[in-house]
Amino acid sequence: MPEAPVDEIYLDIETLRYSDEVPGEWDNVEIFGMSVAVTYDLKHGYRTWFEADAQNLIEELSSCNRIITFNGERFDFRVLSFYGAVQRLYSNSFDLCELVRILHGRRCSLNRLSRDTLHRGKRMFSHPRYKGLGVVELWKVGETGRVSRYCQNDVQLLVDLVSHIRSHGFLVVQGRREELPWYLVLRTNETRERPSAPKHFSSKIPNTAQRIDAADNTPRHRGALGNALFRLGHGIIHGKHMLRKRLGKLIELI
Repeated sequence: MPEAPVDEIYLDIETLRYSDEVPGEWDNVEIFGMSVAVTYDLKHGYRTWFEADAQNLIEELSSCNRIITFNGERFDFRVLSFYGAVQRLYSNSFDLCELVRILHGRRCSLNRLSRDTLHRGKRMFSHPRYKGLGVVELWKVGETGRVSRYCQNDVQLLVDLVSHIRSHGFLVVQGRREELPWYLVLRTNETRERPSAPKHFSSKIPNTAQRIDAADNTPRHRGALGNALFRLGHGIIHGKHMLRKRLGKLIELI
C-alpha cells in the first residue's frame, strides 16, 4: 500500500447559509459563509475550525503539498475565498469528486460513493428532535457539536475512500466497480486542468451578521409566493424544534 505523505491534509466545510438564502444562489458560493470546517492529517489527527479560524485554516492548508477534498474546487475553496487568498489551494488540490468524473465520465455523491464502496454513508440526524432539520438549521439553533461531528464524519469517509484506493485500487461508482489504481489517480491529478482560483473575495459588507441580513433582504429566484412558503416552512421547522427543546427541559425539571 502506498504511504500517505505527512504533508497531506483532508478538508470538509459546512456553511452558514443554503444556496437559496444568498443573492445569486450558486453563483455566489463565496458568501455562503463558513460555520465549521474539519481537517485531518497524520500529524494532528482531526481538528475543528470555526469562522473566526478561517484565515488560520487557509494558512494551514497552504502549507500542505496535497489538499484532499470532495468537490473542494467548486465549493470548499470558494467558501474560503471570502476570508483570504486561496490560489495555493487550487495548485495543490486533490479533488476526489473531480478525479472520479474525469476518469469515469460521471459524477457521484460522497454518500453514494461511500455506501457502495465502504458500505456506510453520511451521518444522519436520526433523533426525533432533529427530524426535518438540515445541517444549516442545526447550526442556527445552536447544535454546533452535532454539526461538527457531521462534518468530521464526512472527512472520515473521504479518508477511508482514499485509503481504499491506495489499498485495493478501485471504487464502486453508482453501483459499478471501477478500477482506480493509485498511480493513475496521481498521474491524472498532476496533468488535469484545474479551475482558475477566484480572486480574494472582498465584500462591502464588513461582517457575517450583516452579510446574512443583506441576503435575507434580497429578493430570491423563487418569486414572492415561493419566498413566503419557504419562510413559513422554515419557521414551522424552527418552531417545532424550539418547542421540543423547551418541553424537554420542562420534563427534566419534573
